[in-house]
Amino acid sequence: MRLGIDFGTTHTVVAAVDRGNHPAVSFDGVDTSPSIVAANAAGELRFGVDAAAVRHEPGCPAPRSFKRLLADAGPQTEANLAGRNHRLADLLTGFLAQLKSDLQRRSNAGLAPGETIEAAISVPSCPVIFRSDASKVRTKSSSAKASNGCTTTACRGMNTSGSSGGCRS
Repeated sequence: MRLGIDFGTTHTVVAAVDRGNHPAVSFDGVDTSPSIVAANAAGELRFGVDAAAVRHEPGCPAPRSFKRLLADAGPQTEANLAGRNHRLADLLTGFLAQLKSDLQRRSNAGLAPGETIEAAISVPSCPVIFRSDASKVRTKSSSAKASNGCTTTACRGMNTSGSSGGCRS
């Protein structure tokens, strides 16, 4: 299955590539998935819809936008959630792994377990997030770890014609 993933600051949108059409994938009837991570004191992490469900519970903080934390992050940069440090790369990997799981369990995409995925991940609207090649490499690396071999391309600022010079495979 070929997908386009728009990793947004507050929500992530996934579109299927189907014979020249690009229908949005719905998750439990909603065309977006929250771009959020939450943690509890025991160190348990939740991502996407699962994180949104607990983000207001005491002891389960969720940063307003963990995407913004990536702006100046290096490979070992950590974020503190619920009193524990987590590598941002691991948070991004977990988020993308949850997105893949949600595509299988909660979406109308019809993705079968073990089905090969080819995905282009774009990060529009916030040019400060991907001002360096290192940021793009982190996203691509995290998506590869989360996908167990999916083909990915990290993109930045891609316009509707697909040309920007910001995409790297």
